[in-house]
Amino acid sequence: MILGGDPSGGGPGSAAFPRPPRGSPGGIAAAARALSQAADDLDRADGGLHGASSMLASDWQRYAAAAYHASSDGLAVVARGGDETFRECARAVSGYGRALDRAPWEIRRLCVLCGDAKSR
Repeated sequence: MILGGDPSGGGPGSAAFPRPPRGSPGGIAAAARALSQAADDLDRADGGLHGASSMLASDWQRYAAAAYHASSDGLAVVARGGDETFRECARAVSGYGRALDRAPWEIRRLCVLCGDAKSR
């Protein structure tokens, strides 16, 4: 909450409105897309591991099959977990980018409202 002071930050005892945060909403959006693409890659890796396991099921048996499936299943679990984590990160980064993009307009709007309230 900002108490008192003129919107330009002048006058004794006044509190200036914060400056808009720095950063590039476009750069942040690009990072969110990169995280989503990494999630897609992990999703494809998971699908590829399952597909390979299915194709090898009829050819490999006993110890070799069990060893392969144990490794493959472990990698698939990691790929799925990574996929979900990257998607969550992408959503968070994307939300931050949208907030950063809106911040300057919101700060200006609040500054005007503060000035109007003080003049009344």
